[in-house]
Amino acid sequence: MAKAAALHIGTQLRRRRIMLHISQEGLGAQLGGLTQQAVSKMERGGEISGSHLLELSNIFKVPVSYFFDGLEQPHEMTAADERLLKGLRGKGNRAA
Repeated sequence: MAKAAALHIGTQLRRRRIMLHISQEGLGAQLGGLTQQAVSKMERGGEISGSHLLELSNIFKVPVSYFFDGLEQPHEMTAADERLLKGLRGKGNRAA
């Protein structure tokens, strides 16, 4: 799942960069002197730090959540989740 998320974020990064007519070299310069190769790696699903995501959101004038838009994250209920939920329901918690 982590690799799928990284690929999705990289695709969003590339899509926005192209939409704004920014080259990989130009984006790298705005990100504190990263090389074109480093930007290319991020776009292909390489790891992107939280600080770079924040910088990218400022450069692209989008919220950080933009990079996660459309990303499905299935979550299977674990036994621990079920116990927690049962405990919350037993205490009369209406939100559960």
